[in-house]
Amino acid sequence: MLNIRIRYSLRTLFVLMTVLCLAAYGLARPSILAHRFLRAVAAGEHELAESLFIRSEKSVLVFPGKFGTDEQIRNSTILLTPLTLQQLFCFERHLSIDVPYGSGTYEMDAQLSVVVSVMGLSITYWIS
Repeated sequence: MLNIRIRYSLRTLFVLMTVLCLAAYGLARPSILAHRFLRAVAAGEHELAESLFIRSEKSVLVFPGKFGTDEQIRNSTILLTPLTLQQLFCFERHLSIDVPYGSGTYEMDAQLSVVVSVMGLSITYWIS
């Protein structure tokens, strides 16, 4: 009869638990930030929504920012795309934002693509 004992140290257990907690944080944080952004825009708290964006030289665009009046921001459509395995492995979520402009017969809109990462939100591209 084999008498196999699994040996471990507290240091190994501590390192393993730390890695597992960081991985769980990385998986959950983008979804938490995306839902916080959606709630802030729906409640009209534009300062909170803008504060979730990453500030850098490369990405200076924020939403709602200067993307229209309060009425246009209220009428905008924000879609949280379904979670895919690629997004899960990259620790990110994707948002699609459609902001209507114009009135009456002439309608146009701006479409934004937002990536939500562990660090925050950033606009990847926009079309107007």
